Amino acid sequence: MFIINEKEVEKGEKISKWLIGPWNASINEVELGVAEFNKGESFRAHFHLEVQEILYIIEGLIEFDVNHKKINLGKGTAIYFEPNETHSLRVLSDYAKILTVKSPSRPKDKFYI
Repeated sequence: MFIINEKEVEKGEKISKWLIGPWNASINEVELGVAEFNKGESFRAHFHLEVQEILYIIEGLIEFDVNHKKINLGKGTAIYFEPNETHSLRVLSDYAKILTVKSPSRPKDKFYI
């Protein structure tokens, strides 16, 4: 068992707080984190070769661009990205918070467009 509170984790690069992964728990194939954004903030278009990614919107309204198709999603919605699926986001609401799950854990498997 491993327990952590997001208040115990410092914000990482950009907006993410990676809570659980191979760096602090005895798991190698999954990462869990949260991200907080303010209005207008975005995350660049990228894809993963192996990693599958699930985002769950805890709060806010977010415009996603998935394979050059825009879709607006809000609180309580989950979205799944397959490997090789290009995705980015931009926050439309004043504030947004997202839960992120990635599997397998491959920190270097991110390629920006």
